[in-house]
Amino acid sequence: MTTSWEDAAREALANGKKNDPLIDTIELNHVDTATELFYVRDFQEHDFTLEDGFTVQTFLRAGFQVETPATASQGLQQMAIRIDNINLEASDFINEIKHSKTPVNLVYRQYLLSEPTIPARRPLRMLLTNFKITIDSVVAKATIQDIVNTPMIAKKYNKELFPGLR
Repeated sequence: MTTSWEDAAREALANGKKNDPLIDTIELNHVDTATELFYVRDFQEHDFTLEDGFTVQTFLRAGFQVETPATASQGLQQMAIRIDNINLEASDFINEIKHSKTPVNLVYRQYLLSEPTIPARRPLRMLLTNFKITIDSVVAKATIQDIVNTPMIAKKYNKELFPGLR
């Protein structure tokens, strides 16, 4: 019996067949627009259940490439992403929010083809930091939050804020 979606994902990966490929998906969303893009790197659309265990989302077929960051002790990790812009949907989305000060949210998920009800690995949540639109693609860098170089306590204790300190 599984106790969490992570346990279920581990079990699904462990029981995966040799011919059971991992399917890459991406989600793009932004607070300033109601538009959300859900893409699957395949030749057909797929319905996958998100990590909440309830929401079934249709991922539209699209060409994209991702270069996931290596696991390291560095604070800032980046992922390169290239989305085909054949139907202009990706560039229209970027153009709609390009003047916003808030970055685009990107969620990278992988699913086993035989197990569409749960992501095979923990989703990577990133922020699109810069992007370039060309005739045939949208190229961007996505960063994972820099946790290593972020101060643990948001407020710094100093004599000005806390006069009782010595």
